Amino acid sequence: YDPKTGDLFLMFTNAITIPQNTALKKDLLAYMENKPIKPFNAIDLERFQTCTGTYLLKEADLVLEIVLEGPKMYLVAPSQGIKSELVQKDDTSLYDTTVGATLTLVENETDRLTFQQNGFTTTITKIDTERP
Repeated sequence: YDPKTGDLFLMFTNAITIPQNTALKKDLLAYMENKPIKPFNAIDLERFQTCTGTYLLKEADLVLEIVLEGPKMYLVAPSQGIKSELVQKDDTSLYDTTVGATLTLVENETDRLTFQQNGFTTTITKIDTERP
């Protein structure tokens, strides 16, 4: 609530946590204080293009795909019907804008990523989806 303007901001969710909670708070405070809002980082496709492919999140027996469509990358969970845009979090990480997962490059590895979501961390590995 901003007592100067009378503006009130409420957010409701059906999840335990809100994806991008910290970024939303920073953006809201910047807006209320008439400061610039930091934009999302465009993905350095040259650096992250090798991440495209199909991965297995073993603990959930869930197949995830990272796809490139033009200048954007998406994380797709076909079995759940989810397709969410990825943004670059930092030099080594991508952030899923829908469910709040972070995918981080593993040093000297091209077929594995670190997957983090809601305090859970694991490594996901590329799988071969071509059938002989």
